[in-house]
Amino acid sequence: MKYQYFLREDNSPRNIIIPMESEEISRQKELYFSYSYNYEWLGKEKNSLGKYYLNYGEFMELTENEIIIFKDKKMHFFPLKQVKPIEINFRYFIIPLITGGIVTPLSLVAFFNQFLPRWPGIAFIFVGAMLIYYGLKGTYQVAIKTWNDQYAFFVDEKNSELEAFIKKINHLIYRK
Repeated sequence: MKYQYFLREDNSPRNIIIPMESEEISRQKELYFSYSYNYEWLGKEKNSLGKYYLNYGEFMELTENEIIIFKDKKMHFFPLKQVKPIEINFRYFIIPLITGGIVTPLSLVAFFNQFLPRWPGIAFIFVGAMLIYYGLKGTYQVAIKTWNDQYAFFVDEKNSELEAFIKKINHLIYRK
């Protein structure tokens, strides 16, 4: 079976047909693989439309039919037909905030009422303050909502490349 590849220009509906030989498969990254019909049972190869690398080999990949997220040594697949628009949200770390909010005032009271010795009291106050700081520092999450579930994946930072990638995903979701 000989595949037919198309070179597709950005934001252009026209396709340029390029005949391919088996030796030229190395140029496959530049080419767009297309069928006339896009049925799921067809079992076609995944056509990667974009990839965003997070850190430590983790990535988010957009294909024609799904979003693939490799995070924490697990692959997550989200069909585009089931995904609502993706958002980048800032979230506080609740558990360190609550823990620090309990430890700090209690250790301050114990320190000033001399229930704790000097250095352990100072250590507890410092640990509680650091937990509050860590909880308030927070982080960004990529929130993916499907029809019945919601998933959140931590990202290190919010930058223009990530925003552009999310915008590209949302544009493709609106088209589906």
